[in-house]
Amino acid sequence: MPACCARRPSTGLPTRSPKSSPPERPMHADDAALPTAARGAARFGGLPGGAETALLLVALVLAWEALARMVLANAFALAAPSQIALQLAESWDLYARNLGATLWTAVQGFVIGNLIAILAAALIVTIPALERPVFSAALAIYALPIIALAPILMVLLDRDAAMVALSALAVIFTTLVAAALGLRSADPAALDMVHVLGGSTWQKLVRVRVPAALPSLFAGLRIAAPAAVLGATVGEFMGAERGLGVLITNALADLETTRVWTVAALATALSTGGYLLIGWVGRRLTPWAGEMEIVQAAERGGGARRSGGQGQRLARLAGTIGVNLLVVFGGWALFIHLAGLNAFFAKGPVDVWQFLFAVPDAASNRQSVFGGLPTTIGNALLGFLAGMTGGVLVAILFVLRPSVERAAMPVAIALRSIPILATTPLVILLFGRTLAATTMIVAILSFFPTLINLVVAMRLTRRSITDLLRVLNADRWTILWRAELPTALPALMASARIAVPTSILGAVIVEWLITGVGMGNAILSGVYHAEYAILWSVAVVLTLLSMAAYGLISLAERAVLRRFAPEHLQ
Repeated sequence: MPACCARRPSTGLPTRSPKSSPPERPMHADDAALPTAARGAARFGGLPGGAETALLLVALVLAWEALARMVLANAFALAAPSQIALQLAESWDLYARNLGATLWTAVQGFVIGNLIAILAAALIVTIPALERPVFSAALAIYALPIIALAPILMVLLDRDAAMVALSALAVIFTTLVAAALGLRSADPAALDMVHVLGGSTWQKLVRVRVPAALPSLFAGLRIAAPAAVLGATVGEFMGAERGLGVLITNALADLETTRVWTVAALATALSTGGYLLIGWVGRRLTPWAGEMEIVQAAERGGGARRSGGQGQRLARLAGTIGVNLLVVFGGWALFIHLAGLNAFFAKGPVDVWQFLFAVPDAASNRQSVFGGLPTTIGNALLGFLAGMTGGVLVAILFVLRPSVERAAMPVAIALRSIPILATTPLVILLFGRTLAATTMIVAILSFFPTLINLVVAMRLTRRSITDLLRVLNADRWTILWRAELPTALPALMASARIAVPTSILGAVIVEWLITGVGMGNAILSGVYHAEYAILWSVAVVLTLLSMAAYGLISLAERAVLRRFAPEHLQ
């Protein structure tokens, strides 16, 4: 195992250090609650784990079939698995062609977006001064409402390139966060040794940081796989000749519920396949990740605490805000200038400022742009809290019972990979145009990253701690509460940072597509009347809102970690 992997990352997805004794069989989360002689057996009637997983999958499919055939038979909102299978058998050539188109777009976007993210992460770790502007640019791209961005990309690029760009943009931010966390997890002692031996910054990166980052990076790539499919499908939804998004568009227009759910099933299979493949590759390339213990880098705590009074902290905060605004507005103006976009639809910072504050109708324009902001904030906040809570609870269940994870993870991936533009009408059919339906749709977007990050983090709990608790006859819940959940706290905060811009974006999409309120209504009005100044203004407001929410979560993260895990503060 590389020596670089002896330290835990500062936050998010941890790594572990080698043990002095020969590695034992990797222990599942279930094992901690069982005597040695009983380990390996499941609790459902003594069934083996594989049989329990198969039983849960069968029960899930049967419940789905019964719900569609009996409970919701006349609602035209849910297709049964048997109907989906029949639809695939009857029209396989049609689905295969469109599946191949979406797969190719998603693969291109996945490769390009993740390559950009990894290179950016290496850049900011190598040159720390670039961290703020790079993260600000990545967050701004991540926070841009895809509904407003897609028409601009369709004009700027050709159709195929625009769809690849949307798929790439969907993965950059999450992979950048995971890669940066992993690269920073390298053992300081190993870095010092390379430095003493005359190693260059490049050698430190290749020999120490990259191996240390692999477990965290592959966890991020697993999240990116469904995101790439989602971005590709949404791009097809906005306008393409073929692809799963095109099939969804036509099926929704024709009210063909079975076809909508068939396409959703294919998108789920595509995302699940990518998720499982990346997990398999990650396990093969990082075999030491399953045979390592977490080392609490206590000495980092002292060095991580920044000195200075309240005035210095406020000055640093003001500097961060200034850099973020400079990157966003400067990059925006530079992009429009270099791309040579038509001034009719490409509005720069000055154009937006004049539209909102200088022209005679500025007051009316501000009402059009800002009038729905409180509604959007409320919808996003409720969905964010619901998704984070659900992710934590399900992650605990998965850690306690891995067999449930193997059966239910495809469902969790489905919630992330089925295009929100397809699931939203179906959820509304089931639950109506209610706040609960909006909250559910938004929660889906924040649920998946929270679930994945917490499961990975809790399973990397320091082995010596869990062994000690078992020696003291601690029950399974005590081990969870005292060891695994505290270990996962940095991952929870990192997940919150990732989820908050997504929740805002999800709320806007629901408002745009279904409810007709909030900022989504402003976008709908701008598209319908070709008011590009409204579109750009809404995009700016939502981007700044997402960045502000991200900053607030970051401040809360530092406060929480300072209290409970100071060793994770940079």
